[in-house]
Amino acid sequence: MCRKKIISIISSLLCLNGCHSIQKEISADARTPWIPAHNMTLNHDFLAPQKALVGKYSLLELIEIGLKFNPRTKHVWWHAKEAFANQGRAEASLFPHVDVSANINREQVGKNVPQPTQRIDNWGPAVTLTYKVFQFGADAAVAKSAAHLLYAANYAFNRQLQTTVFEIQQAFYNFSSAYAKIEARDSCLQDATLSFEAVSQRKENGLARIQDVLLAKADKLQAEYELQAAKADLESCRATLATTVGVPIAADFSIETDYLNTETQKPFRDIEDLMQEILNKRADLLASEETLEAKKWSQKATHQSSLPSLSLRAQTSALKYKHNSRWQRNYGLSAGIQWNLFSGFDSQYSELASYTQWKEQKYTLRQQQLEALRQTWTVFHAFQSSVQLSEASKALEEAAQEALKAIRTGYNTGINSLLDLLAAQKTLANARLNYIQAKTNMKLNLVQLAYITGQLDSKTPTQFNL
Repeated sequence: MCRKKIISIISSLLCLNGCHSIQKEISADARTPWIPAHNMTLNHDFLAPQKALVGKYSLLELIEIGLKFNPRTKHVWWHAKEAFANQGRAEASLFPHVDVSANINREQVGKNVPQPTQRIDNWGPAVTLTYKVFQFGADAAVAKSAAHLLYAANYAFNRQLQTTVFEIQQAFYNFSSAYAKIEARDSCLQDATLSFEAVSQRKENGLARIQDVLLAKADKLQAEYELQAAKADLESCRATLATTVGVPIAADFSIETDYLNTETQKPFRDIEDLMQEILNKRADLLASEETLEAKKWSQKATHQSSLPSLSLRAQTSALKYKHNSRWQRNYGLSAGIQWNLFSGFDSQYSELASYTQWKEQKYTLRQQQLEALRQTWTVFHAFQSSVQLSEASKALEEAAQEALKAIRTGYNTGINSLLDLLAAQKTLANARLNYIQAKTNMKLNLVQLAYITGQLDSKTPTQFNL
């Protein structure tokens, strides 16, 4: 019995040690939490605000920094340690309790004729051992429940790391998209400026009306306004990315912006395979399963605790009296049984409460599984659609670019009107923005699909087993 308890404690210590070590692979085992693949130590407190980031950073660099500084990651880290401590406290009841004390006593017996007043002084140590021998496995069930809560906390830690990677990638691609939209808006402003200059030249030659000049100027001003709005959106994305990483915002903080143009991986497995896989591998679902198991053991512990318990108590002490140079040694051994037969139906209601908690968690897990399946189905098809939209928007942008060139030539020769020219500019501007957004959505949908299926990690944040 003691040997099993010792092995259990050693395994728990190894579990906590796994939280400190740096793993190079993602593990689905709750006893080996998912750790960043790069050489970082998460077991540090960063209580003071960190320095703002300056310079350009790649996606991989930001993920490394985010896993180190993100406050929510640290919060879940310490929650897992708290669960480990609670498991140790629960297992403590399986072992004997030993108390050591030392006492100094003075007793005085009042005067009673013909005997005078007596004072007795003594001192000495005492050792007491208490051991709950048998309680129908109630304490063991409590320890089992705490162990499963520890596994759930480790899975929650795994999921939070994946959430941090996912949120950084989302903010990163939105920031990259904001950069691309500024470039697109700047190109639109250049087109509007060329049109305004062409109309102004025609006005000087007497070939255009003042209304045409004003209309072209309004279109140019609109392009300037949209460019400034795009710059404001860039700053909002900069702030979001810095906050997601877990560092203060800085104006000199920027990113490498070529990620939207990189080739996007396409899933090679069927949607049914992905849906089945997430039920067995996604960390938050596994955490809920471990919580359900903990509730089951907690229910069993509540039931068993209402049954009688058998305890063993051993005590030894040594006393030395002031008037005697010899030690007086005392020993005691007792065994007792305790059974709370009635406590105002408290035990019955406690059992009912633990049973309802188990049922609640059971249906909570079921709802989480259904929601995960729904998300996988939705995002998978959204990604498939975004691939087609990206290809179509690219072709539309190229066609709109050629159309604007042709209509500008036609306007300069008098074939096309100013309204034709402005409409072509508007079409090209929308096509540019739609292409940027389509590429962004394609990246975001793929990352979200990897996150939903539990495929994200810090070592290869853009490569997924999908």
